Amino acid sequence: MEFQINQLMTFNVAWENQKADLADTKSPLLQTFQHANIHISIPSGNKDIAPHLVSIPGLYFCKLTVLIKEAFKSPLSSKFHFTPFQMYHTQPDGKGNECLFSEVYDLNVFWEEHNKVQHAPTDNLTYKQEKVVAALMF
Repeated sequence: MEFQINQLMTFNVAWENQKADLADTKSPLLQTFQHANIHISIPSGNKDIAPHLVSIPGLYFCKLTVLIKEAFKSPLSSKFHFTPFQMYHTQPDGKGNECLFSEVYDLNVFWEEHNKVQHAPTDNLTYKQEKVVAALMF
């Protein structure tokens, strides 16, 4: 279906937001979220004036470990890069290579952590699951 500008004449943002909110409440992902009321202390900028306390009711949050576990259960996890690799660019004149960095899994620190995990001792010698580093980018 192609976009038609006349469809915007009857578009109602509030209604569309309500429909999206309703769909979210039915989402199994939302069930992993927790609900909390939080308080944030906001500095006044003046050492003689006390910070202002702001209450934020109804904050939804999800524990990071829950998200990581869900990501690994996802069908998309087969597309994750579990083994680091490096890319090199050779100069046109053939003199020298330079290492290219484009993703977290090609950084030296990822290589180092990957090697630590691979060589970590295990209590169960029959355990055949691959050991991987779950790198997170914020």
